[in-house]
Amino acid sequence: MKDVHIALSGGCVRLAYPGENVLDFADSLSFGPLYGLDDDLALQARCRWLRDLHQSVHAPEWDTSEALPLAMTTLKTQLAAVSGQVTLWAGANPDEQLMLRALLPLLGERRVFVVNVTEHTGRVATNWCPAEMLEPLWILRRELSPKEKARLIADWHRLLAENSLVRIFAENRVQGQALDFHDRPLLDACPNDYTQGSRVVGDAMVNSPYPVGDTFLNFRLYALIEQGVVQAQNAGLNMNRIQVKQA
Repeated sequence: MKDVHIALSGGCVRLAYPGENVLDFADSLSFGPLYGLDDDLALQARCRWLRDLHQSVHAPEWDTSEALPLAMTTLKTQLAAVSGQVTLWAGANPDEQLMLRALLPLLGERRVFVVNVTEHTGRVATNWCPAEMLEPLWILRRELSPKEKARLIADWHRLLAENSLVRIFAENRVQGQALDFHDRPLLDACPNDYTQGSRVVGDAMVNSPYPVGDTFLNFRLYALIEQGVVQAQNAGLNMNRIQVKQA
């Protein structure tokens, strides 16, 4: 392959640039143990953590971690075959910023460009943009200098060493946080009368000041139930089937 795009679950970019090489980064790194992309043991540990997470929320059928090692092996094979330029699509969110940092050690001396979707569209993430919004952005991409690459790789090593289980992107940097960091939006979304668990998760996701996905919020909702902070009916079922309220 000559020139490629890389995007987090790159469907939107693929629609915007049909016929071009768009590689998928298949993991959302804003929560759970981190791993270097060349560290198979650390990846296995992450997959076990994700399996345990889905078991804890009574939704093993939602777990896709079994496919993650193959997806990452495929991505590394594709990267090794790239002979041209690499364009990374990233916005002001932890998942895409972590993707950017994780990939740079594998890209070596290749020319790397970044499309900052937040700067150009005001949207927080690439997959929040329709294809027609992404289509004109490639010409606005910016090449990373060697100094910028080195800084981002050093930041990746910092994050690997810290290995916080929650990460946010704020003040233009990725920051590790405590496991309960996103609990406040969940508690704010939880009413005094019983309502469906998935409604609470959805409301918290929409109203959180920091981008966070439903998988992690679902995990934290069950943690709050276990702590007795939130009361649940049918607590042995997944979030679509439980009813929750403030304890």
